[in-house]
Amino acid sequence: MTEPRLPLIPRHCLFGDATRHNVQISPDGKLIVFIAPLNGVDNVWVAPAEDVCAAKAVTQDTTTGIRLCYWAHTNCHLILAQDYGGDENFQFSVLNIDTSAVVQLTNNDAAETRLLAMSPGSPTQILIQTNERDPQYFDTYRADILTGNLQLVERNDRFAWVYADQNLKLRLAEELAEDGGIRFYVSEGNGEWRFFTAVPLEDESVTRPFRLWECANTFSVDAAEVYALDSRGRNFAALVAWNLQSGESRVIVEDEAADIFSVTVNPTKATPDYYIRSQSYLTIHALDEGAGKDLEILTERLGNQIEIISQSNDDRRWLVARCAPEHPDIYFLYDRDSKNLTTLFSERPALDQYQLARMYPEVISARDGLQLVSYVSYPPDVELDSRHRPLQPQPLVVMVHGGPWVRDTYSYDPWIQLLANRGYSVLTINYRGSKGFGKSFLNKGNREWGGKMYTDIIDGVHWAIREGIARRDRVALMGASFGGYTTLVGMAQDSQLFACGVDMFGISNLPHFLDTIPPHWKVYKRMWDERVGNIETDLATLKERSPIYKADTISKPLLIAQGSNDARVVQSESDQIAEALQARSVEVIYLLYPDEGHGFQQSHNQMSFFAVLEAFLSKHLGGRVQAPGDDLEHSSVKVPVGREVFNELVCSVEVPV
Repeated sequence: MTEPRLPLIPRHCLFGDATRHNVQISPDGKLIVFIAPLNGVDNVWVAPAEDVCAAKAVTQDTTTGIRLCYWAHTNCHLILAQDYGGDENFQFSVLNIDTSAVVQLTNNDAAETRLLAMSPGSPTQILIQTNERDPQYFDTYRADILTGNLQLVERNDRFAWVYADQNLKLRLAEELAEDGGIRFYVSEGNGEWRFFTAVPLEDESVTRPFRLWECANTFSVDAAEVYALDSRGRNFAALVAWNLQSGESRVIVEDEAADIFSVTVNPTKATPDYYIRSQSYLTIHALDEGAGKDLEILTERLGNQIEIISQSNDDRRWLVARCAPEHPDIYFLYDRDSKNLTTLFSERPALDQYQLARMYPEVISARDGLQLVSYVSYPPDVELDSRHRPLQPQPLVVMVHGGPWVRDTYSYDPWIQLLANRGYSVLTINYRGSKGFGKSFLNKGNREWGGKMYTDIIDGVHWAIREGIARRDRVALMGASFGGYTTLVGMAQDSQLFACGVDMFGISNLPHFLDTIPPHWKVYKRMWDERVGNIETDLATLKERSPIYKADTISKPLLIAQGSNDARVVQSESDQIAEALQARSVEVIYLLYPDEGHGFQQSHNQMSFFAVLEAFLSKHLGGRVQAPGDDLEHSSVKVPVGREVFNELVCSVEVPV
């Protein structure tokens, strides 16, 4: 008798209203804030640190939701960031959680605002930047969070980024150099800047100070030093301190086999406490003796896959997350004085009742011998041998990460869990050009879009087939942004290798993409020229590597998804390829979301996309599928191409026994 399969995990358990993210502890350690849906829309919730069950929604947005929030140092004000329809033109407001009063700081939907710095010493003042005056450059303003008053600090017609210390003083700025690298300048005050150091293109991707969302405090107490990653003179990025006066670089820690990935800086002493190194696993390591003792306690109780998410200003209370591929992040409150560790919540407690897929690190050799750190996840009920290989080859989805200058990690991914639960193995590959494996590895991706970056993916597919992981006739290629571009390249160049493809807001026309990037990206033009290609001098190569010019070779079914408000990969990138395939009667479904941008933020739109994705993959790979139900009814999705195929697909879905 056949053993029953694992139960289907409902989509809403993976992508629905249970999400909690952007979790932070208040500066005084008494409250916790997080973003979670309210009536299907992301809103901000606040809870006492000792009683997260008493959390209350402090915003009631009913439109596109709150994307980001930050504690102000008053302990009762939250700085909120919201865009409209995914256009990434973030506007900032301030909420007083005691009175519910809201102060609007910026309100121009045609401009983007950034949060630059906050100060414990000036709790009602922050620094923000906006490109309202010039879309390419961001001017710096001091904002009063009580009144909303903005005061110009410095007009900018030159720098791609500036860095401010915790006294809200501009200290450092980066300018793009002619060679595609970066030139750093130190502020002399009154708008005067002194050259500090130059970073060549080969080091540009990682050599720079930490930004606010990466590290709350980037400067030493006296602001004489700034903490940075630096790969100059070495292959792997080291954690260093740059002395802004002398120009000297002091190495804090370096690793001979991996990049330093991130750092946690002590909020009181303003010295680095921990760092995370990146290889197959991201692992945390202490730099401070006292902090090291607490880390020993935490790793003994939780394991080494943890992250210090947020700290109170006195550094006595920490928010800690336990991370693992087979469960969503679980958050804990750690009291450094009592050593008490209190479980707060899982990001998705509804998943506790389901068996989730494990992830196995692998190293795949590319055709030129380059070693590619990769990960394979299997359906939880697939029996594996001692080498973590299935006893029988499985349908495989190859998921290509976007960026491309980021990386896949050993971590929980709801996309992978959905696919594995539906019966697919999932392969993710850190192709050349991915970040975190040394500058040599990253720079091997220069001008290799659609070239060796793509053949790394193909080498991974052939490896999976040779190893008995993948069924040769049931392999799908799938990705978003750069991953969507790679999917289109694969559908055009190696259609015989894939049963189908899934392209989410992917690039189809490289020259057109480079010509339509957001205005404030254009300050990085020399970097784009060197890493991707120059439209003027490399036009023939860029066209050769653009799927739109090879659309006549695409023959396998394709699912395309796009947001109308995408500022990075504009809608016409997907329009072009969908219309070209429609003209040739290739099976294509084009899902267009008029209220989304670069990625799907609204849960009802996410649910509709995954409902179609499941049905599409089931048709072409044979996996299980949850019936669409009413997930399409609440979505804004339009189907400008492939409506008949779409209707047939979602209406014919049956749930396998």
